[in-house]
Amino acid sequence: MSLGFICFTIFLSILFAYARATVTIINGGDETIWPAVYTEKGDTVNPTGIKLDSHQQYDLKVPDSWSGTIWARTGCTGDPNSDFHCEVGDCGTKKMECLDRKPEPPATQVKLNLVPKGGSSSSYEVDMKDGFGVSVTVTPFETSCQKVMCIQNLDDDCPNWLAVYSSEGRKIGCKSPCFFTKEPKYCCTGEFASPQKCDKNQYTELLDNKCPDVVSNAFDGSHFTCSGGTSFFILFN
Repeated sequence: MSLGFICFTIFLSILFAYARATVTIINGGDETIWPAVYTEKGDTVNPTGIKLDSHQQYDLKVPDSWSGTIWARTGCTGDPNSDFHCEVGDCGTKKMECLDRKPEPPATQVKLNLVPKGGSSSSYEVDMKDGFGVSVTVTPFETSCQKVMCIQNLDDDCPNWLAVYSSEGRKIGCKSPCFFTKEPKYCCTGEFASPQKCDKNQYTELLDNKCPDVVSNAFDGSHFTCSGGTSFFILFN
């Protein structure tokens, strides 16, 4: 093997390492969660399903030019290869791997749109406009970029008619009125399709009061940017 080939291989390895970002997913709660990953744009990221026991973490490697969604599933049972189901955040594959499937609401969704270092800006948001499950904190590695926090347990505050209940009768998730009813007044569609006519409701007021940095409806612009490329910590609890 020639010295030139070896040097070229090392160069490619270094280039590949620098062309990736890390998303460290952390389970800060007391119960097991099953984070999942959906690739919107860019090379598909694997694994697409992860199991994290309490206080475990996983370093997910993603391309530095990538768009996708990361969320936490809870209350999961069954064979991870053939009969897997989650009470909140299920993706419908009947496997622990979500493959190319998005979450079934409600779910707390972290959405990332990453760009390489030297590019414009990476953007990120916590999307709860269809509902939520666990609380979350998103922290960019770049300390100058804003942290997004929704650390309160909101499940108990979910209106009963929107709540998802466990088999023991506990509130474990919350559907948004838009997702649950599909009515234009809740979804900000039809005659309500403008920021001025998209009225607040019991659900959006709950989020605006307790988690003002999350996306609560179709016209909520609560997303953030970070110059150049960055990696992230995502803490679910």
